[in-house]
Amino acid sequence: MLGRTPPAINPAATIRRLRVRSVPLLLALFVTACRPGQAELPLPALPPAESLDPAVHALLAEHHARAVAAPEEAAAQGSYGLALEANGLLPEAARAFARAAALAPAEPAWRYHEAVLRLACGETAAARGALEELARAHPDEPWIRQRLGDLLLGLGEFETARPHFVRVVELAARAGEGGSEGYTGLGACELALGRPSEALKALERAIALDPSYRSAHYQLGLAYRELGRREEAERALARGLLAQPRPLPDPLTTELRRLTVGPAARLQLALQFLEAGRPERAVRILEALNKGAPEDIVVLNNLGLALQRVGELPRAQECLQDAARLAPDEPETWLNLAELALAQNTSARALEHAERALELAPDSARAHLVRGKVRARQRKFAEAAGDLEAALTLDPREHQALAELGDVRLALGTHEAAREAFRRLAEERPQDPAGALGLARVALAQAAPDEAHRQLAAARALAPEDPAVVALARELEARR
Repeated sequence: MLGRTPPAINPAATIRRLRVRSVPLLLALFVTACRPGQAELPLPALPPAESLDPAVHALLAEHHARAVAAPEEAAAQGSYGLALEANGLLPEAARAFARAAALAPAEPAWRYHEAVLRLACGETAAARGALEELARAHPDEPWIRQRLGDLLLGLGEFETARPHFVRVVELAARAGEGGSEGYTGLGACELALGRPSEALKALERAIALDPSYRSAHYQLGLAYRELGRREEAERALARGLLAQPRPLPDPLTTELRRLTVGPAARLQLALQFLEAGRPERAVRILEALNKGAPEDIVVLNNLGLALQRVGELPRAQECLQDAARLAPDEPETWLNLAELALAQNTSARALEHAERALELAPDSARAHLVRGKVRARQRKFAEAAGDLEAALTLDPREHQALAELGDVRLALGTHEAAREAFRRLAEERPQDPAGALGLARVALAQAAPDEAHRQLAAARALAPEDPAVVALARELEARR
């Protein structure tokens, strides 16, 4: 995608990656500073207007003024912290939450959000101390228990984490609500403790409660793998692609989302929706961003991609043509136009766009890939192979070029070269059915039906409803 902005720090997504960096002294200082009765913590200053989007600055100015006007009101201090957090100013938000927590120590949400942000900023020991203190003071709040369990799980303290997830499950049952998150965490603990059978029970329960929860599918795939159930493991891992931790909502979750007004944060959210296969959600965000900044080519390009994926090709073309008009030397725009032209079955125009992109960026792996796809569509297989090989030389991790190269070599009748491309694809992307499908088609071309059926079974285990899998199954059945 064009112009990927550096992702805003996501506290939920960082839990499993962070490791202890703070020293015990930091924890002691942090706990002491947040206790009521200690020296007043300074209110974080309002960031300079020139460093922020105007909408973000206006929002922060409003909440900062309230905090200044009511220095003894925890709600005013915490509300300023929420506005800061929602728009990616995490260290400042943590300090605002510390003020709110000092003013209202009986209210766990302020201290909780401070701990989450300390964790996101790498202060793992401080975050752990705060969450453990909160869990002792508020043992029946599942959002505190889950967050602490996830932190301990990420630190490798599986036995210590497990009781927190057990409690999350118990609290969900008592409230008559979901519980998928608790069972998923419990399953991950059991798996890490070498008890895959117990993990399997918990994870199957998690999926029964919420079949859409990708993290549960991913952990289930790991459990199947430990139990030697390879085909089920591959299928579950495929369904768990792009899994993200899902923290339980806390009392401030709704307000936090309402305060997210910064375009950078909203663009990042739209890109996440695109990557997760939810382009309709991305379209809504990108349309709103486009209204506020109609000449932003990053927004225009990603809106064009999202519209193409929901089938609105004329609108997608309009967006991409606007981007090309505004920035004619941006190669990614021409590549997006080439891909769109392919979707519209106008390969001559697609080739023009791809060659324009190559003029602008001759060392772009994606530019060679797209021209290779266009030439393959035009049945110029030898030229296509050259483009795809160039793409892989420039970026050996360009797996789409590898898949396309396998198809082109198969069309050229160079079966062993095609097999090598698909074999490499299957090894490097075991969760992608394209490698096994390609190997099945090579076997079919070489009159090896038993091998074709074996590879089809592997592809079917990964994606039983994939149209290419279904089509090949029908073809093999017809040849019997």
